[in-house]
Amino acid sequence: MANLEQTINDLLQSLKSLPLDFTQLNAIENKIQTKQFNLVVIGQFKRGKSTLINALIGKDILPSSVLPLTSIVTIINFGEQKAVVCFKDGLCKTIELSDISFFVTEKYNPNNKLNVEYVEVFYPAEFLKNSVRIIDTPGIGSVYEHNSDCSYQFLPKADASLFVLSPDPPITQAEIEFLKDASKYIDKFFFLLNKIDNFKPSELREIIDFNSSILENLFSKKVYIIPISAKLALEAKLEANQQKQQQSNIQELYDRLEEFIKKEQSNVFWVSIINNIIRYTDMQLNFFKINLASLSMSKAKLEEKIKVFEDSLVKLEVDDYIYWLENKTKGVINVLDEDIDDLKKNQLPKLTAKINDYFNTLKISSTSMLNEQLKTYLQEQIEEIFSAFLQSENQKIGKLIGEIYNNLTAKVNTLIDSIIKTAEEVFEVKLSKLAQTKQLTEKSEFYFLIKEQPGALNIMGDFFKSKMPLFLGKKIIYKSIGERSIELFDRHCGRLRFDFVKRIKETSEKFKFEVENKLAQSIDAIKNILNAALKKQNDVQRQQEINKIESYTNLLNLIKNNLEKLKIKLTKNEQI
Repeated sequence: MANLEQTINDLLQSLKSLPLDFTQLNAIENKIQTKQFNLVVIGQFKRGKSTLINALIGKDILPSSVLPLTSIVTIINFGEQKAVVCFKDGLCKTIELSDISFFVTEKYNPNNKLNVEYVEVFYPAEFLKNSVRIIDTPGIGSVYEHNSDCSYQFLPKADASLFVLSPDPPITQAEIEFLKDASKYIDKFFFLLNKIDNFKPSELREIIDFNSSILENLFSKKVYIIPISAKLALEAKLEANQQKQQQSNIQELYDRLEEFIKKEQSNVFWVSIINNIIRYTDMQLNFFKINLASLSMSKAKLEEKIKVFEDSLVKLEVDDYIYWLENKTKGVINVLDEDIDDLKKNQLPKLTAKINDYFNTLKISSTSMLNEQLKTYLQEQIEEIFSAFLQSENQKIGKLIGEIYNNLTAKVNTLIDSIIKTAEEVFEVKLSKLAQTKQLTEKSEFYFLIKEQPGALNIMGDFFKSKMPLFLGKKIIYKSIGERSIELFDRHCGRLRFDFVKRIKETSEKFKFEVENKLAQSIDAIKNILNAALKKQNDVQRQQEINKIESYTNLLNLIKNNLEKLKIKLTKNEQI
């Protein structure tokens, strides 16, 4: 591979001879120097990705939970045992492995309030010796949509992927859509079906067949899914338990990864490098293309075309998309209000009945003890009711917001396509790749605190903590307890609604900003090139610029052709 590396480095140096932005090239060069292979673990939230990684490295390092968890990318490298957290301001600090959860989880770092960029873990695991590093990405399709965004943003850095599925449920539309995008960057996927210990063999076979058919239709080739239990595999490692090792079927994954590392890793690594450089050259070619089109016109004609282009933009009716978004947001709030009304109608009578029943069964010797018992019981009942509601409502509202997000992204992409098509028609040049329609970077996040502040659930107040005789205090308490339960229930409903509405509206505002920002970027990218062309005041200047750009374009096309030839040879395992 020495010849291949030298060839690619020579092509990179040729690119650096052009007047381009080298930021992406510098990152590619750094990856070539380190030979670092990124094995990215991807999947929907709660598929068991973190548990799988812990099993691969043989230590329970990454946190796991019954709720959507990871909000920060975690990178696991070979090295002396330690963890380093790096923040968005560029500062990094070493932490204990046991403190990782304080930086990477929604529980301790909701919506990444600590501004963590990533966490890097070093551990002397055998699996990591071959310059392989494992990347734990946030779960896609979580109600914490910023998790999905983070996973999308990491795709260009991935070389191969462990894509984790599970039977509960089978592959979802969110995963299918993610795979469509991921396949543009990643050539090698290992598909895993986790949590096999929870299902019968006949059920697993049916689920595997179903998932395989979906994936094969998506990729137009045969797909193999490895069934595993990450939970049993981790327990087997920690306990040195051979029986659990066999039950987990993790050895099949180990064998396939080992074979891949021996036979395919190098080729996949270089194909990933080549793909990144090709994407870079395509982007630069597009900018040069519109430059040539604008420079080929006289100043008068170019000004005329710019006027036509700007007039066409006015007709695109961007405000219609904002109006659509506002109406959809109101619709989500209406759904929330209906669900809260149903919660009151169904659960409040049950709560008051439970409190009364519990009250009648208590055998208490003092008013203060009665106060504490009822306070504790009511707290538990409130938390149980609202925890269940929040779990289902988070999913429901998150899904509705996700649907709005996806529809809005499609609408924005269509609008950007219209801008590009308008520019194509006005300037008579193909610009389909000039503005890449990326997905919006901001989505929704939901968080609600059920626990009351100390003292807020004091049902009877300080008066009943006195030495009042039990026979008097009990009568007064019995009379007021139903009323206090209703009041407390309503208070929670109000707080819950306020929190959800606030976050829904904040999300809508972020969507609105993203729509306007993406459209402005697309329009400005074209206008900047056109205005630069206007500055060329005479035919000599224009021709000189055209000659330079044509020479740049010829070199870029030559580099791209050479890269594509290298890629074909690598995929065919031919000698280079």
